[in-house]
Amino acid sequence: MTNPPSSPDKDLVLVEACKKELPYTLTSYEKLVRMYEPTVLNTCRYLLGDNEDSEDASQDVFIRVFHHIKKFDHKSTFRTWLYRIVRNCCYTRVKQQKKQTTLKNAFLLNSELSVDKSDNDGVISTQMEEALGKLNPEDREIITLRFISELSIKEISETMEIQLSATKMRFYRALEKLKDELKQ
Repeated sequence: MTNPPSSPDKDLVLVEACKKELPYTLTSYEKLVRMYEPTVLNTCRYLLGDNEDSEDASQDVFIRVFHHIKKFDHKSTFRTWLYRIVRNCCYTRVKQQKKQTTLKNAFLLNSELSVDKSDNDGVISTQMEEALGKLNPEDREIITLRFISELSIKEISETMEIQLSATKMRFYRALEKLKDELKQ
């Protein structure tokens, strides 16, 4: 996985152009989307584990960027701000899915129907994806942000809104868990 062909300076130029152009002209926004779309989609895929949900979440991310980029205040890098949106969109989607599943199960139980738990939507094809899938959501998130989204530990700290030292500790613990899963 390679970094998006961007730099903080290039991001800054595009963000400022978007602030001036949107909503009437989309030229700079489209460049920003093309630059980040692959890594945003991959990040969503690893956080959600489902291609269809990932595509929907990725679209939600860029819709939020479109609507809120004028509020971007440069307190962090654009990448950090973007991946905070990715994280929030994915977690919102997971919460909604859990709520829908709970409601569906309650309905099925009330109707005296059984729920088939053997239906797995996301078939994981590689050993790495299987190992990632066995991690808890917090560990999977930090590994995904580091290796799939290719954020630095500092950027992960800002994205997750936790102290740098706590981020390092969580990352190394998650990495050890991932290594253990890969050994099995």
